[in-house]
Parts: sequence; C-alpha cells; structure tokens
Amino acid sequence: AKKPLPKAALRFNHRAHPRTAIQRFGKPRFDSIAARHPALAPFLAKNHFGKATIDWKDKEALLALSTTLFFHYHNIRLALSSEHLCPTITLRENYIHWIADLVHGAEIHPPTNHPPPAAAASATSAASSSPSHGV
Repeated sequence: AKKPLPKAALRFNHRAHPRTAIQRFGKPRFDSIAARHPALAPFLAKNHFGKATIDWKDKEALLALSTTLFFHYHNIRLALSSEHLCPTITLRENYIHWIADLVHGAEIHPPTNHPPPAAAASATSAASSSPSHGV
C-alpha cells in the first residue's frame, strides 16, 4: 500500500504567499484558461501525460502565459518584454503580497526555508521597476 503524501506535498507550492493565485486556486489548468483567453491557445501543447503545457524555453510562450495569468487571476493587463520574464509569476505575486503586508503592518510568518519579506524586497530592488511591482 502506498503511503499518503505529506500535507505540504498536497499543495502546489507550499512556499507561496497565502494570497497568491496558486495558493487560492491551485495549479493552473492551461487548457481551461486558454478557453477563456485565446491569446494563450497557440502556445499550448500536450505533455506525455496528455495535459496542456507550454514550451518553457520559448520566450513568446512565457510572455503569453505571464500576461494571461495576471489578467486571468487579477484582471491586470501587463506590458512585459520577452527579455525580462524573470522572476516567475508566483515570485512576482509573492513580492507584491509581502510588500503589501509590510505596508499594512501585518505580522508576517514566511516559511522557514524562504527569505523573509524584507530580504526578498531588498533582493529584488534592481527589478523594482518591473511593471508588476507597481501594482
């Protein structure tokens, strides 16, 4: 008999801020998102499990995914360059939520294996001109 997965393994990303889309809605299903946002559809392909995915090495696919996910989950239209797609959506959301927590004086308890919000914010100061950080 198989052992059940640990509780943390049941969540898609246990390091994500509790208010990120991944924590609230789970792992994105690209096929259903593309049905609502057709700009993503040309970049989808089936993986060996038969699930919709993208070519993670294709900058245009990453650009379409990034802009689509921010619009899908937050109704925010981003203008991103395909040359500046790092950090990923989850990390960008973490930064936004951590900064909001700091601004609003919330008590913050990040996972122990993740940098504290102040360190994450200062570590990304060079990228703070990114459009998503101004949200």
